[in-house]
Amino acid sequence: MKRIILIAVVVILAVSAFYLTAGRIPPYDLTISNMFETKRRIIRYAHIHNELPKNLDSLPKLEGHANSVLDGWGRPIIYSVSDGQEIVFLKSFGESGDSICKSSKPCIIRSFKTKTEKDEWVGELTGLLDAK
Repeated sequence: MKRIILIAVVVILAVSAFYLTAGRIPPYDLTISNMFETKRRIIRYAHIHNELPKNLDSLPKLEGHANSVLDGWGRPIIYSVSDGQEIVFLKSFGESGDSICKSSKPCIIRSFKTKTEKDEWVGELTGLLDAK
């Protein structure tokens, strides 16, 4: 009888552990996903206002999306723009949260061009580039 109870407890714990972690997106992947979605919202803002946003607080919402400007560890994604406003950079300090990026504590940095060769805003689905 004790053996059956022990097996039942182990099975319950295993099933519970599975359901607690199933469907959870790893923090790195969530960061990349949130950066891509943030890029879409930045471009949408640019199309509406004919300029890049000053910060990420004023971005339009995408219906049916998370609209998160946080990385996978719950910290704000850092937004910056090149001097000529032709490239946007999105940065996360990664798992460590350390502002000094190095190989042992890598940051996640992505970028995208803001305009086409015809000086028009790029489309929302323009890809993110690894800016390392």
